[in-house]
Amino acid sequence: MVPGAGGHDSAAATGTGGPGEPDLAEIKRWALEQLPLPTALYNRQGLRVAVNTATSRTLGQSERELLGQRAGRSGAGQPIKGLEDLDKAVEQVWRSGKTVQLEAHFHPANAPGTQAWLFSLYPVKDSDDETCAVALAPADITEQSQARDAALVMAPVPLPSPLWKRNSASRYPSNCALCGC
Repeated sequence: MVPGAGGHDSAAATGTGGPGEPDLAEIKRWALEQLPLPTALYNRQGLRVAVNTATSRTLGQSERELLGQRAGRSGAGQPIKGLEDLDKAVEQVWRSGKTVQLEAHFHPANAPGTQAWLFSLYPVKDSDDETCAVALAPADITEQSQARDAALVMAPVPLPSPLWKRNSASRYPSNCALCGC
């Protein structure tokens, strides 16, 4: 194998930078910090222990203000309108060890108006496959949400949804599978 040509013995594959190059661990840290999408980590107590610059920008608060708060809370500990269920989702990931996705609508500090976001919360596993943190990675789905809402408004009959169950006497959805309304 040719050193530095992408083989397993290359400096990049071993995590050590070549002469004058930063260590791979340092590059990974920089990449996460500079990621243009908000990310955050939560400890076993459900407290925010790390955020990147995009998270600070989206919530309009500094990293210092955001650390130590629960998911869906501002730096002052106040609930962020539209994100109240994030804390429950973090707890669910800790309990189940499985990824949870949650759609929420809120007004980011760095954007005009309310936006739709899909939050993926997933367990971060250590080398023993034990959950050591919960990571949050949201995606702005405002355009998809608006298109879905427009399709629902324009539909001549109610469209089935995974949250609806069918009434045996009708082909139309009748009751919400979550609460029975």
